[in-house]
Amino acid sequence: MARVARTVNQRIRRLRTFNRVAASLHLVLAVGLSYLLVLLGESISLEGARDLLFGGRDVSVSAGQSTLFVGIALVLMLLISTVCHFLVASPTAFRYTIGIKTGYSTIRWVDFALSSSILLWVLAEITAIAHTSAFVVLIIANVALLVFGSRLERADAPGRALYPGFLIGALVAALPWLALLFYVMGPGSTGETRPAVFVFTLVLSVFVSAGAFVLNQVLPHFRVGPWRDFVFGEGVYIALNLGAKLALTAQIVAAAVLPRLDL
Repeated sequence: MARVARTVNQRIRRLRTFNRVAASLHLVLAVGLSYLLVLLGESISLEGARDLLFGGRDVSVSAGQSTLFVGIALVLMLLISTVCHFLVASPTAFRYTIGIKTGYSTIRWVDFALSSSILLWVLAEITAIAHTSAFVVLIIANVALLVFGSRLERADAPGRALYPGFLIGALVAALPWLALLFYVMGPGSTGETRPAVFVFTLVLSVFVSAGAFVLNQVLPHFRVGPWRDFVFGEGVYIALNLGAKLALTAQIVAAAVLPRLDL
């Protein structure tokens, strides 16, 4: 028994190391993107910020300013993940150790809630969902899945069917992604009103990432293969989190930031 406990503690220590690596890479991405945004030379307009954040479009916002605000949002998202990973990597993060041993990771859901809300704003801006009411609905629907998912992980009963609350939450949370898909596909829109090609690839990559996160959440519930071990699923989450943000940042930089730089 003591040997098993030592093995679990060793694996959790490796998870902490993985968290430190992920935190460092998130920080490097945030600093690098911040440097590129400085090179844009765009000034921040309070009127433009109001329109981009709260909708209305009463004041015209240049494409450069829109790129700047999207970039700032991505930097904030990267910094949130940096802080979350560093917090659980700390030797004094006893709750993380206890949570991993009991099959629950609180910090994962905090990162999920904050990062995904920012990501939704980024996608809403890129796909021209500009009204406050629409954005609020998107955020509420997104948070619904996080709340139900968190409850599922806390009250996990391996091998049993998923309780109705989670399934309802998943259905509600699908709404913002369906709305984004509707805007991207743009039924009846033609020519210049249709989104750029990179928007299609960006939304597709986000859909794939979101599906991978959900799958990584559900597989431990049914104890499928290596997901019988919660430590394995936590390691997969860290890798998915880093990979998704790296892919998102790379696409935004390649499609929106670099073309505006005079390099």
